Amino acid sequence: MKRLVAAAAATALLTIAPGCAVETTKTNRVGDHIKPIVNAVPGPGEKLSKYCTAYNPDPELHKFTIKELVAAGKPFVLIFGTPSHCTQCQNQIDTVRHYQEQYQHAFEVIHIDQYKNSHVYTEMGVAGDPWTFLVDGRGVIQAVYPGVTTWDNLDADFARMLGKAV
Repeated sequence: MKRLVAAAAATALLTIAPGCAVETTKTNRVGDHIKPIVNAVPGPGEKLSKYCTAYNPDPELHKFTIKELVAAGKPFVLIFGTPSHCTQCQNQIDTVRHYQEQYQHAFEVIHIDQYKNSHVYTEMGVAGDPWTFLVDGRGVIQAVYPGVTTWDNLDADFARMLGKAV
């Protein structure tokens, strides 16, 4: 009986989990200009919990709209994730924040929460959590990660996006 339950659980996991990491979008691919979307961001005095389901939301990830950063010519990373129920999403956010520190804030980070900014998921064609887009200062998508990515991939892509040697 234990084997049957374990097999059923493994089958369910293998059936459901890949949906988070499958690239289904026909737009917003590497080389495309990102859509200048207006994601919701907190106004003065607003609680971050209105915009993010993380238990301890980081205000730095909710300062800018995509449209603002594209207009400013600032490179940025766009992370789609729902940290309240997705451990991988929080890990992806933490990893990208590590790179932001490593590169001395040469790029901004925007976190898009599925429950708080669902229209951005729809407009970007994102079908799961986490998804990460690296966007250069010209607004061109340099990398797309449907699902969690590895440090090796990020090292090379951040260096390339920012014109640094690896």
